[in-house]
Amino acid sequence: MRDIRRTGWPTAALTAAAIMTAAAPLAGCGTTGPGAGRVGSSGLTGIPSARTRASEPPSGSRAEALALARQLLSRLVLPAGARPARLSPLPPQLRGPANSIVGSADVHRLYVLGQKMPAAHGFLLAHVPAGMRRDGTGRQGGPAGVTMTFISYTPLSLPRGVSQAELAATIVPRPGGSSLLRADAQVRWFPPRTPAEHLDPPRLQSVRVSATILPASASRRQQTVSRVFTSPTVLARLARLLNGLPAAPRPSVMSCPAITVTYHLRFAAKARMAPSVLATTSSCATDGITVIGQAQPALWDPGNKLAAAAGRLLHLDH
Repeated sequence: MRDIRRTGWPTAALTAAAIMTAAAPLAGCGTTGPGAGRVGSSGLTGIPSARTRASEPPSGSRAEALALARQLLSRLVLPAGARPARLSPLPPQLRGPANSIVGSADVHRLYVLGQKMPAAHGFLLAHVPAGMRRDGTGRQGGPAGVTMTFISYTPLSLPRGVSQAELAATIVPRPGGSSLLRADAQVRWFPPRTPAEHLDPPRLQSVRVSATILPASASRRQQTVSRVFTSPTVLARLARLLNGLPAAPRPSVMSCPAITVTYHLRFAAKARMAPSVLATTSSCATDGITVIGQAQPALWDPGNKLAAAAGRLLHLDH
């Protein structure tokens, strides 16, 4: 028996499909990454301009995520008499977090509680850590009854560069009327994007926006709608949207709705030797981008902003 209720499970916990779509740089050279050459908005190798830095989307690091995880863990309110524990082997339910956030930095602690499991669970329900909200509760059991209870909290707001954070407590009964608690703080961050991924609107000549529409039934044919836009206003708006999206946390694991329309936005630059940039998006939470035909790290777009913008340009209803 497993019964878990949440006001908002993180996407990693609702995994129906693992989407690790490559996607992302726009503007500079071909492949990009932590060790790649950096190309600023001026097109010259070196430090990006102040304008580029100011417009960079949020990003974080594992070190920053671990620091935040420790801070969240310190906020957990424990019942009187709780003490740190060192046990080996651990009960199976405490050998890992009850809800694992894929790709997160995890800090955990084990405690012995003087209360029985139901009383300890009730205490944690009533004592929400400062700056957080209760996110969900759950339990697990079998013929012998409930063998584990679970409660999670999430911050009221996330720091810049953090995509997801959770503080969770898993409680199991212990002989003698006490219980054991495993507390996990997990933080997931946005990886950085390099200046080479910056789209510079004045350098763009046009964008071809295409939509591939899947038929609603087998008796109908697939449709394709396509238009070319050269308006500086349209180019600037699309560039601003893409430049503002953070890189998708890695790995990007999510549950996606049925995809009925896929959009392709192919940007052409004014310079002859400038690379072509293709952005691909649908109803999923990442946007794929290729430069000179080579896939780049995905962009994080859970609001499907790029798909909505492309749909409006083509006068398509979602």
